[in-house]
Amino acid sequence: ARTGDALQRRQIAGNKILVAACNGNIYQQSGNTFAAISGATAVYTGGVDVKFLAVKSWVVWGDGWAPLRKFDGTYVYRFGVDSPDSAPGAAALTASGPINGTYGWAVSYLNSAGAESDFTQFITSFPVTSGTVTLSGIPVAPASFGVDSKVLYRTTAAANAVFWYVTALSAAQTSVVDNNADTSLISAGPADNGTPPRAAYMVYYRGRVFASGDWQYPY
Repeated sequence: ARTGDALQRRQIAGNKILVAACNGNIYQQSGNTFAAISGATAVYTGGVDVKFLAVKSWVVWGDGWAPLRKFDGTYVYRFGVDSPDSAPGAAALTASGPINGTYGWAVSYLNSAGAESDFTQFITSFPVTSGTVTLSGIPVAPASFGVDSKVLYRTTAAANAVFWYVTALSAAQTSVVDNNADTSLISAGPADNGTPPRAAYMVYYRGRVFASGDWQYPY
């Protein structure tokens, strides 16, 4: 291996695998050779030390510079769930209904393990008079985010700074009809579900990953 890269043996769900970091890529042993892992090429700087950690059914790795990533033996995902981008969507009054006031809508991402990102507001200050609203332009996550589904949130006429659960959406869904009365919204959205910091040193202890070595905050 190149100086600063890494070679590690880890176990995923009872299956032992050998992974290696070399020249900015992550490789997995395949027979008598190593094959680059799809989604883990050109993600690091060659020669920078990459650390690996076994966590439940994943191998997690980081170098302190790039976002942490995890590998389940088949796919590579970012560790944690990034929030949606802030590209604006669109709202249109399409029928009469129970929504009445000025509203905003937001969306969050969920991965296959049920971890949820922070939400991002994609429609702001849309006035409605006793209507049903069709929303479009709902963000779709890149494949590397590992998103399995999404959640739609909305403000109420009485509290335009608090977002409440409206409905679940599929990962690829970009539009939905909202005809939910304010009184039906009873669960508030997440307040602090940010992604883990960048890290070069990690340990798994009592069901938690403790990490340090973010190049921006080295102490």
